[in-house]
Amino acid sequence: MSLIEFFNDPKSAVIFYAGIGISILFLIAVTKLIYGPKGVPKKKDRITLRKYKS
Repeated sequence: MSLIEFFNDPKSAVIFYAGIGISILFLIAVTKLIYGPKGVPKKKDRITLRKYKS
C-alpha cells in the first residue's frame, strides 16, 4: 500500500486524524504537567535578561 492509497482509503484517514487528535491531547497533558494548574507565566512575571541585569 503506497502513501497515496493510504490517504484515499476512508478507514486510514480516520485512523490518521485520530492519531493527530491523540497527539494533541498528549501535548496538552504534558504542558499541564510541566506548568501546573496556574498555566504559563504572565509576561510581567517572566524573567528576562533586562530584569536580570538590573
